[in-house]
Amino acid sequence: MKIVATSILVLVAMVRLAAADGLSHSVEFKPSGKAAIKVLGPDGARVTGAGADDTLPTVLQVENSDAFVPVTITFKGETLTTKIEVRRNQTSEVRVAYAAPAAAADKKPVRTYVAKLNNHMHKCADAPRTSLIFELVNRGSGATLGSFEIRAGKVEQLNGVAAGEIDVRISDARSKKWLATKQYTIDKDGVVIAYGCE
Repeated sequence: MKIVATSILVLVAMVRLAAADGLSHSVEFKPSGKAAIKVLGPDGARVTGAGADDTLPTVLQVENSDAFVPVTITFKGETLTTKIEVRRNQTSEVRVAYAAPAAAADKKPVRTYVAKLNNHMHKCADAPRTSLIFELVNRGSGATLGSFEIRAGKVEQLNGVAAGEIDVRISDARSKKWLATKQYTIDKDGVVIAYGCE
């Protein structure tokens, strides 16, 4: 199996990964008997959505079908409103993070770039066509920037990836088996994060 990792210039759709401060979230999908939204995060944070209003941690009951469910998370005066993807027979595990806002004088603009995730497993003769999970982690802080499930042969384009050194943990979406960790430097638009065969 030949692993590919290249850099090209791409046009992208916008995907917000995480806020510089305040509330942010990441989502992972885990097999289960029915759809649900499991929300984990700081104690005392509140989540409203799917007909519920509760403190974290909590599980929101939803219909067992593919959908996007609006939720609002509040903590320490900060509010995050987003739509959480729900998949039939899977639990959407939402991890909420909070970073205290820096003093106004200390705030500096954070340069962000465009990146692209490629799953080339469909080109591997000796491996099954499998969905992959790409988890982006800031190498310096250890903070998760996002977790994305990509089907074989598919591409996801990301906008808003903060500049810096990142590790990308790649695993099989079905078995959850870790496959590789790759290192990337995000210092320009068009960095391609890929796994599979050429």
